[in-house]
Amino acid sequence: TVSKYKQAGRDAALGFFTSGLGIKIASDFRTSARALRDEELSLLAVRSEAAHVAERTAFLVLPLGTFLSLALLAVGFFFLNSGAHERDKAERRLQISFREIEQMKNDLEIRVAERTRQLEVSNKELEAFSYSVSHDLRAPLRAVDGFSQAVLEDFGPSIPLEGHRQLNVIRAATQKMGELIDDLLTFSRLSRQSLTLRTVQTEALVNGVLADLKAQMAGRTISVTVAALPPCESDPALLKQVWVNLLSNAVKYTSKREHATIEAGCTEQEGENVYFVRDNGTGFDMQYYDKLFGVFQRLHRADEYEGTGVGLAIVQRIVHRHGGRVWAEAAVGVGATFFFTLAKPKNQ
Repeated sequence: TVSKYKQAGRDAALGFFTSGLGIKIASDFRTSARALRDEELSLLAVRSEAAHVAERTAFLVLPLGTFLSLALLAVGFFFLNSGAHERDKAERRLQISFREIEQMKNDLEIRVAERTRQLEVSNKELEAFSYSVSHDLRAPLRAVDGFSQAVLEDFGPSIPLEGHRQLNVIRAATQKMGELIDDLLTFSRLSRQSLTLRTVQTEALVNGVLADLKAQMAGRTISVTVAALPPCESDPALLKQVWVNLLSNAVKYTSKREHATIEAGCTEQEGENVYFVRDNGTGFDMQYYDKLFGVFQRLHRADEYEGTGVGLAIVQRIVHRHGGRVWAEAAVGVGATFFFTLAKPKNQ
């Protein structure tokens, strides 16, 4: 219709509009407009319903969210308050523990002081005992030995052979008792004797000990080997006593060997020097090892090998006072090896 109006004018447009085709077109247009309007109204109703749903949801969610937020705040406050309470309890327990530890420390100091006092008393008693042994016991022993010798010298021709033998046994026993006293005093003094630590040239010290033992080795075939012996940190006098006891034992217990061998050496184990004395002598049974370093403990009969049974106990006491260890390995008829450890010099 609009096209007709533009092309032929108003009358032509009215004629087309009143014709059957125009009426049909107009009817279709009205139908499409009504359908469009109905669709718009339907969409508007859907949007309105969605808005109402959103409004109701917001009305429900907003209080719920507020409640949840408050609940979370309350839970957080509860845990914070609980944590603070537990922290206070832990601090109180820690303070109590500190007080208990301090009390235990004070009690320990008191007990240590008491033990120290008791030890000092024991040391004084031991010193008094040592004085008594060294003076009171030596005098009668010297008297017995001296009078036995005087009887032998003055009345020897008139004394029968059995009398000579018995007097000699008395003299030997008194001299043996004197040696035991000397060794016991030496052993007891080791607990009180202060250490003078310094770097000791071990190899030179061992060679000096062997030179002193030449008299004991005279007339025998003994092969003595001294390997490289590193220096150590020790008391020279006490260390010499260790080597004297171990080497003299090696000389003594190889006395029945036609060809004796004695070796002094050193190995390094786990960063420490392990010195040793090895011989091919009579050895000993390892099942009696626990008696080896005991005072007056002997693993051989006195008529087989002389000695007092204190020498190895002295060795152990000296090594322990230096903070070292001592042990032995042996087999009967094969020989024995004695090991001990000492600290290296501080500059190494």
